[in-house]
Amino acid sequence: MTDKKEPMQEQTKAPAEKQGKGLVTGLMDNIAPILCVLLILFAVYQQKQITGLQDAVSSLMTKEVDTTPKIAVISFDDTVESWAKIDPSGNLGRRAISKTVELYNGKGYLILDADAIIGDVGFAEFINVTPEAIKAKRGDINE
Repeated sequence: MTDKKEPMQEQTKAPAEKQGKGLVTGLMDNIAPILCVLLILFAVYQQKQITGLQDAVSSLMTKEVDTTPKIAVISFDDTVESWAKIDPSGNLGRRAISKTVELYNGKGYLILDADAIIGDVGFAEFINVTPEAIKAKRGDINE
């Protein structure tokens, strides 16, 4: 009778082993698509985070450029003297300086008189609106 029990034990073990393999395989079949979806969602989330950080960095970079002070230097005395040679009344000189100041103020520049600066103008832009400079820019040097 012992011989008969052994085959029965083998028969009872075989379905249990099949069920165990089926359970793991079944779980893997069900979990694998879920894990793939979660991985894709995580990758999309990370990409959005990276894009947000890149936007923040570029925003900081443009902010640093915008906060650089814009300074323009003009020699009011030299400009008035140069225009006085052409128009003794001084109207042309006043208009040239006024238009120049309006233009540079509109662009966000702080305008300083050259006489008020001690030392080099550094990174400041020098404005020259004398008649000679205007003619040179236009190419009317022969007049």
